[in-house]
Amino acid sequence: LSVLFCKKDSRIFHFVLYLGLLGGISSMLCPNYLGQADSIFYPMTISSLMHHTVMVFLALLMLTTGYFRPALKRWYCLPVGLFFTFLYGLFLIHVLGYNDAMAINFPLVEGTFLTWYLVGPLFIGVHGLVLYVYERMLTPYPTDSELSV
Repeated sequence: LSVLFCKKDSRIFHFVLYLGLLGGISSMLCPNYLGQADSIFYPMTISSLMHHTVMVFLALLMLTTGYFRPALKRWYCLPVGLFFTFLYGLFLIHVLGYNDAMAINFPLVEGTFLTWYLVGPLFIGVHGLVLYVYERMLTPYPTDSELSV
């Protein structure tokens, strides 16, 4: 919906795009939702497969077409967005009864210690570092003649 209703390089993209890439790629690499029912045609399984694939596709499309441009000054959007996504996940778990919503109650990869509580802050730190390096690579350093003026 944000692609349809938000302007180019909107603040919401600085959260949705990164979370879409992380969530989409991780759920395609480790599809722990495939065993939800006896058949793969279970609506929640099909919905999850479809939505995570579309998230990755749209994120890559927005990056390659220039509809979204990463910026360090909008770094704060990711932690704020992750917080509200986490609250939504808790709502799904405690109010609606979806115990496996967003992999909050169990590790992202079975048998490891990679939980939301570790991956979230780690993702925010790596995201900030990558944005810093990205902007330093794009911003040329001033030459000696420019500094002396």
